[in-house]
Amino acid sequence: MKKRKLFFLAGLLVMVVILGACGEKEPEEPILYEIAMLSNTSSVEDGSFNQTVWQGIESFVEEEPVSYKSYMTAEDSTDAFLRTIDEAIDGGAKIIIAAGSTFEGAIYEAQEEHPEISFVLFDGEPKSEESGDTAVGKNTVAVLFAEEQAGFLAGYAAVKEGYRQLGFMGGKELLPVQRFGYGFVQGAQQAAKENGTDVEVRYAYSGTFSRSAEVEEQAASWYSKGTEVIFACAGDAGKSVMKAAEQKGGNVIGVDTDQSSDSETVLCSAVKNLDESVNDILTTYYCENEFAGGQTIRLSAENAGIGLSIESNRLQNFTPRQYDEILRKLSEGKLQVKGDEIKDVRELESQHVQIKMEK
Repeated sequence: MKKRKLFFLAGLLVMVVILGACGEKEPEEPILYEIAMLSNTSSVEDGSFNQTVWQGIESFVEEEPVSYKSYMTAEDSTDAFLRTIDEAIDGGAKIIIAAGSTFEGAIYEAQEEHPEISFVLFDGEPKSEESGDTAVGKNTVAVLFAEEQAGFLAGYAAVKEGYRQLGFMGGKELLPVQRFGYGFVQGAQQAAKENGTDVEVRYAYSGTFSRSAEVEEQAASWYSKGTEVIFACAGDAGKSVMKAAEQKGGNVIGVDTDQSSDSETVLCSAVKNLDESVNDILTTYYCENEFAGGQTIRLSAENAGIGLSIESNRLQNFTPRQYDEILRKLSEGKLQVKGDEIKDVRELESQHVQIKMEK
């Protein structure tokens, strides 16, 4: 009887092992993401720059089913960005799209370390942190925009609309943000000169691209002091400016993409043709097997790279005809707008524009 029990138990054990083996699943292949977007924000949905780049990727994959993923970096350092790039490559990335000039140092190093990967850097050029030298590798495309022209259009429209108390609130003090501000002051100056009026521009950088109570408080303070419209070049922090405008009865000019749906206080937006630029690069890369490596592409009024969201604007006095005329002058080079050559916005003060620096 004991032998029969032992045989029974042994047989039962064998059955358990066999059934367990049958129930084992084959190890799943990891999902590879060919298109990687790098962002130093907490989310791509910032309603501005990063979201527009992401939308460009999404519009491409709707037509061409290619796997894609966004990689966020909380730590704002080149070492952290390089680790994120390695993570994207380990995840299958073939083309990496870096959103913002903060990635200049990381792309400078990564393009040499990973010649098999294609890199696209928006709003900057690969730059050595040690020497300051720029070098666009054969596997990299740098895309710059004439933000000073877009800012010019915003300032010009605001003054032509009838506003004389303006504000510029930038996020981090980076070149693309600075160019927006410099252009805004020059556009206001041009319109004030034509109108024979004087304008005041409150001017500050908040140091953040994220929503914050501090940004909202500062914007509310400006509106309380008489500022009529603020050009908010601060990514997601622009939502804080809009909230202050809603509470104080002020107005906002949006940035990077059409932000008219974010708040009824948005009169218009100074836009960069980001989504179409992303889509064009990916289409060329995947559908035509070409990549404009080693080049810096500059998008301006001349090639429809910047403008105002005029079709959805809430302006009452500045007309589409006036817009077309001033845009034409920019595109034909009849109006020159200073950008990187400006070192301090106060250089732009004139008899028609007073600049009031704020912290």
